[in-house]
Parts: sequence; C-alpha cells; structure tokens
Amino acid sequence: MFVQFKAVLPQSVAKGADFLWTDNGVPLCNGQTSDKVLYTPGEHKIEVLVITADERELRGGGTVQVLGKTTGRKRPAHSYGTYK
Repeated sequence: MFVQFKAVLPQSVAKGADFLWTDNGVPLCNGQTSDKVLYTPGEHKIEVLVITADERELRGGGTVQVLGKTTGRKRPAHSYGTYK
C-alpha cells in the first residue's frame, strides 16, 4: 500500500524543525512530507516526532490497515485491455 504523510504546521513552527517518522516504532524518514510503500499486512501505526527550533516536542500520527493478498482475483495483464 502506498501512503503519503505530512506534518501540517505553521511555517513559523516548521522552520528549522527536525522530523522523525516511524512505522510501529521503526524509523521511516525525516522530512516534513514523505511517502512510503507498506508491504507487510496488518496494522501500521505511523507517527511523527517534531523537535522545533526552540526545542519543543510535538507528536502526531495515525493508523493504516494493510490487507494481505487476495487469491483468485483477476489481475490486469501486461498488455492493455486483456486479463489473465
């Protein structure tokens, strides 16, 4: 599953801040905005820790549910307009 995320902050707060995004506690990236492909089925708790220039800690996050592959489902073939 492709996910995009962004820490929405006033420009005065975001300027000079450090960002740390995690997926179930595992570091993902460190920008104000980013994206990621989640391959593992299950619940993914995406969280951000923001350390502002004046050293305040801000936190946020959300949960994404990634489903496993389904069997017996038709998938598009490589050639357009045909299905396997």
